[in-house]
This record gives sequence, C-alpha cells and structure tokens, in this order.
Amino acid sequence: MGQVLEKQQNRFCEEMLDLFLLHLEFKGLKKEYGLSKKSFSIHMNPPNHYKYQMEQNFIQSGFDNYNSLSGEEFSQSFKMRKYLGWDEDEIKANAEGLKKDVEYGFKEEGGGGF
Repeated sequence: MGQVLEKQQNRFCEEMLDLFLLHLEFKGLKKEYGLSKKSFSIHMNPPNHYKYQMEQNFIQSGFDNYNSLSGEEFSQSFKMRKYLGWDEDEIKANAEGLKKDVEYGFKEEGGGGF
C-alpha cells in the first residue's frame, strides 16, 4: 500500500509542476526566463508514518490471532510460527527468556508462557 501512496504522490507532484508552469506561462514568466519542467523538481516525503502504521496493524492482527487460539488443541510453537512469524531460533530465545524471567523474579514458575 505504501508503494501506491508513493505513486500517487509522484503523480500529484507532476500535476503540480504542470499547473505551476501553466501559471508562469499565463504571467509571461515562463518564456521570459526560459523555464521548463527541467527547471524545477517537486518531491514529497515518503509516507513513512503510513508504512509504520500498516506494519503495526499487521503485528497486532498476528497477536490477536495468536491470543484468540487458546486450548490444548493448539501448539504454542505452531501458533508462534504461524501468527507471529517467528522462526525456530526466535521461539527458542523466547523459551530461554521465559526461564530467565523466573530466575530474575519477573514471573512465578509455571505462570504463563509454555
């Protein structure tokens, strides 16, 4: 979707440039100063906030799907791979992190997680 917005921004910039040159032509300035499309360039900042928001929405959807499937019929590691997009190393790192949380006193043993 971000590419679509960038494409629309580029089209908008082209149209603005055309309108600006038309305005200069009506004022007689375009011919007087020898101006053309090559004389100007209009650029817009990429829609970074939109891209960030979309990424956050995808992440939130994954977590919502992950959390909605509870019960013994669903493997935690399967849900992590499928809905969180984690690979084996990330799943193992998470399991180790849960063990460390107990060691540090952030969690009680057997409380949540696996």
